[in-house]
Amino acid sequence: MGPLVLVREPGGFRHELSGRPVHAGNGLELRCPDGSWLPGVYEWTFEPGDTPVLKVDGMWGPVVVELSDDAVLRWPARWFGR
Repeated sequence: MGPLVLVREPGGFRHELSGRPVHAGNGLELRCPDGSWLPGVYEWTFEPGDTPVLKVDGMWGPVVVELSDDAVLRWPARWFGR
């Protein structure tokens, strides 16, 4: 649990969460202000200046939530995605 950390690898940039690499399509959970957890799917362009997002199921379809630098995320108890 914690923020995404941007790291540089020989092949380019990627995010890590709790020391594990995060891949496009991975399932993550975002902590909401009320302490609940919002499940979604991580997406990113792999460009350091671009903001990563979490795609979540909204009431009327998919919603894209931009992840700020201080967003608290965790791996879900039951991992989904790639």
